Amino acid sequence: MSDNRPPSTTPDAPSDPDRAQRRFAAAINAVSDAFYAMDPDWRIVVFNAAAERYFGFPASEVLDRNLWDVFPQGRGGKYEEVCLRAKEGVRSTLIMPSVLRPGRSVEITVAPWDGGVCVAITDITDRKSREAQVSQLMREVNHRSKNLLAVVQAVARQTAAKSPREFVASFEQRLLALAKAQDLLVQGQWRHVGFEDLVRAELGHFASLIGRRIILDGPDIAVSAAAAQSFGMAFHELATNAAKYGALSNDVGAVTITWRLEEPSGAARHLFVEWREIGGPTVSPPISKGFGATVIGPMVRSGLSAEVDVMFEPAGLIWRVRSEANSIVMPRPPQQNRTSQPGAASRMEPAGQRGRILIVEDEPLVGMEIAEALEQAGFTVVGPAASTRDALALLASHGCDGAVLDVNLGSETSEPLALKFSSEGVPFVTLTGYAPDQTPAAFVGAPLLTKPIVTELLVAELAGRLADLQPPA
Repeated sequence: MSDNRPPSTTPDAPSDPDRAQRRFAAAINAVSDAFYAMDPDWRIVVFNAAAERYFGFPASEVLDRNLWDVFPQGRGGKYEEVCLRAKEGVRSTLIMPSVLRPGRSVEITVAPWDGGVCVAITDITDRKSREAQVSQLMREVNHRSKNLLAVVQAVARQTAAKSPREFVASFEQRLLALAKAQDLLVQGQWRHVGFEDLVRAELGHFASLIGRRIILDGPDIAVSAAAAQSFGMAFHELATNAAKYGALSNDVGAVTITWRLEEPSGAARHLFVEWREIGGPTVSPPISKGFGATVIGPMVRSGLSAEVDVMFEPAGLIWRVRSEANSIVMPRPPQQNRTSQPGAASRMEPAGQRGRILIVEDEPLVGMEIAEALEQAGFTVVGPAASTRDALALLASHGCDGAVLDVNLGSETSEPLALKFSSEGVPFVTLTGYAPDQTPAAFVGAPLLTKPIVTELLVAELAGRLADLQPPA
C-alpha cells in the first residue's frame, strides 16, 4: 500500500533531504510489511507507515527513542537474542503468533542495518493456512490413492479367468468402472455423486439405448463417495451381464433402472434401487458364481449395509437394493455420514482354531478380501464392520480374540476401538493409507501395514500377536 508522506526519520534529519533520501522514504512507506530500524545505539531511526498501522501509534511517538524503552517486553527473550546477533552481522527469522493481533501469525526478520539493526514483520497467516490446506490435501491424496490401490488389488485377485487374455479383458473393464466413479467423485469434490450421472457413466457403452431400451426413472439425488463406488461397480457388472447373456444381448430386450426415496411415517428414510430386465433370453440361475455375483451381492450388501435381492426370473434378471438413506443419500451441501447395519456381514460360526478376528474396514471389497484371506488361514472372521458403531455391536454379540483396524473410516477413525483394545489387552493390527507419521497416537505400538496390503504379512502379524498371548506349554 503506497504512502507518499514525508519520510519518518529522526527530528534532527535535514529539513530538506536530498533526492536519495526522499526515494528511500517513499520506498519504505510503500512496503506492505511493518519495518523499523535502529542505529548502533538502539535509537529508532526508521518507522514506516505499515509499522504505524501494525503497532497502532504514529512514528512521531517512537522516532529517536530507545528500542527497549518502546518495547520493553522484548527484553530477555528470543527477540533480544536475534537483535544482538544482527549487530554481529547475523540475519535471523522468527515465526510466532502475533501478540497484537490474536489469531494471526507473523514472520519477523531481524537483520544488520548500517551498523544497527532493522526489523521486518510479515503477516503470514494466510500463507500458513494455504500451506496447511496443501499438506492436508497431500495426506488425503496419499490416503485415497492407497485405498484405491487396495481396491484394485482385490479386484485383480478376485477376477478369475481361464486364460491371461480373459483376465486382462475383465480386469480392464472393471478398472474402467472404478475410473468412471473416480471422475465423478473428483467433480463432486470427493463428497457426493449425482445418482443418475453415475448410472449414465457406467452405462456409457449403451448411451444410444438410454431413453429407448434403457429407461432411467428416479429423483435428482446425490450419493456418498462410498456408495458411488459400490453402486458404480455393481452397475458395471449388471450391464456387462445384460450385454452378454441378458436383455441387451438381443435387439428387443430392455432394462429399467428405477430409484426412489421411501419415507414412511415415523420411520427412517430408505433408498430403493431396482434393475429389471425384460425381453432377453430366458433366464435361469447360474450354476456357479463368479466375481460379478460377489460385486452385486455381498459387496453391495456390506458396503451399503443394504438388503440385496437378486432374482433370476425367467422373464429377466431383477436386482433390488434397499438401504437406510441417511447413510447414502447426501444433502446439498453434502455432509459425510456413513453408517452401516450392525452385523450385516458377520460370520456366526464358532471360533476357529486360530482365534476370532474382528475386521473393521470401510472399503467393502478390501474387507471381503481380508476376510477371505483370514478364513483361509484358519481364523474365524467377525465382520467386516464399516464403522465404529457396527464394530462395537459385533463385539457385544460375538467378542473377538484380535482385530484388524483400518484407521480412517470415512467420517470417523477407529481410534476408540484402538483405545479399547489397548486397555483390554486385545491385540490388533492397523491398516492405513496414510504415512506412518500421520497415524494417531492410539495406534502406536500395534503393527502397522500400509495399503495396498500383503495378506500373507497380515496373517503372519496376527498369528504372531495372538501367539504372544498364549501361556507357555
